[in-house]
Amino acid sequence: MTLNKKQIIDSIGFSAILLFTICLITEPVYCSIFILPLLFYLSLKALVSRRWFFYILISIFTLLPQADRYNLLPYLSTTFVFFLLAISLIYLLVDLRYKHSCLIMIIFAVIVVLQGIRGKLYNYDNYQIVSGAVKLLFYPVGFFFAVSLFKDKKSNAAFLKSLFPLFIIIGVIISFQIIGYHLFLTRGARVASRQTNILLVSLISALSLLYFFKLNSIKKIALVAISILYISAIFLTMQRSLFVAVIISLLLFMSLCLKTARKKTKTVITFIIIIAVLAASIFMIAPSFSLNRDISSRSSEAIDKGLETPSLQIRFFFFLKVYNIIKKNVLFGQGVGDTVVLPFSNQRLKSFVDNSYLVLIWKLGLTGFLVFASIFFLFIKKAFYIIKNSKNRLYVTVSIALLCTIIGHSVTGLACAIMSHYHFNFIWGAFIGIIYYLYDEVYVQAGN
Repeated sequence: MTLNKKQIIDSIGFSAILLFTICLITEPVYCSIFILPLLFYLSLKALVSRRWFFYILISIFTLLPQADRYNLLPYLSTTFVFFLLAISLIYLLVDLRYKHSCLIMIIFAVIVVLQGIRGKLYNYDNYQIVSGAVKLLFYPVGFFFAVSLFKDKKSNAAFLKSLFPLFIIIGVIISFQIIGYHLFLTRGARVASRQTNILLVSLISALSLLYFFKLNSIKKIALVAISILYISAIFLTMQRSLFVAVIISLLLFMSLCLKTARKKTKTVITFIIIIAVLAASIFMIAPSFSLNRDISSRSSEAIDKGLETPSLQIRFFFFLKVYNIIKKNVLFGQGVGDTVVLPFSNQRLKSFVDNSYLVLIWKLGLTGFLVFASIFFLFIKKAFYIIKNSKNRLYVTVSIALLCTIIGHSVTGLACAIMSHYHFNFIWGAFIGIIYYLYDEVYVQAGN
């Protein structure tokens, strides 16, 4: 059998990813051999294609650490992220798409800007103001950037389909990073990384391809193996809120698939097989990673650092302290850039606590939080409308995948700042923008 041009390119690409991963785990300095030519190539692609720039932004926000925790990969500094925001705005101004349904996102952007100005008037630290404002502004920037990528029916379908392999590949790279950290950096201890949260997106993407798309047996086996890889990496982080988010997302995914299935019996059997394979993999990997010991040790992590107060008690103490600050101005908050002194934290001065919604009320007040909540309420409402009324199978698939992801991470947001303080906000904003756009398309097609 002879190889065609596409197969040769795919083989070279796979080999390059494999070599890059080996270098990342063993000798990170050699990664520049792959990164520099890749950056040059991607820069040229981004200059001529907005979608390629979108893919690059997604890759940067997911593959690069958001904190200099392990000092291995270059992390996303505030200066670099501000530069990305500026470039994104330039791209948006060239081709800004606006519909009436986008108004609420503009209102949110105005609120963030005004709260940043308040922070400046209150003489907050400039770094904290810029860092906080940029992360929140990534919601409207990601939203409008995603909306601007839709062109025509054929091109739109290609763009929507491309999201699944994009996040699957990103998930594979992140999984290898996490496993490499576990084996060579933490020496068997839990891995603390914000990047692991993206594995929920990757897992739902893999299952969506597995269930909704017609694939051959080899691809199906590969997707199941990749899903097991994701779950293994998620377990290594010992992030309990992410465990809960994964369970909720999978239950919702299965429920929606069952609701929209033409052959419900086949769907039930498919999910039983998937659950059995994933459950078996968990029981196989659990003894190797000493999960029971590691999970139970999370609650005493603070004690191991010489603190007398268990971690959960410390977290509630932080919440209480921020709650007392919120009471000073519940309606409008304290402005972007405000910080709090947390006695039990290694970083005594912090601009966030481990609850996304508490952070939003603290910085933007109840006014800003209600606008934020309305954006997500409309997102959920529009996604369910698409799932129920669209005759386009791809639109339904994308809506189910994005809905399950956002709801899962909304749960994660109760125990970390993933929905308010991470650069993933660009991704969440883009997901919301995609659903808003698809809703308008379906609503018009329905004759409303």
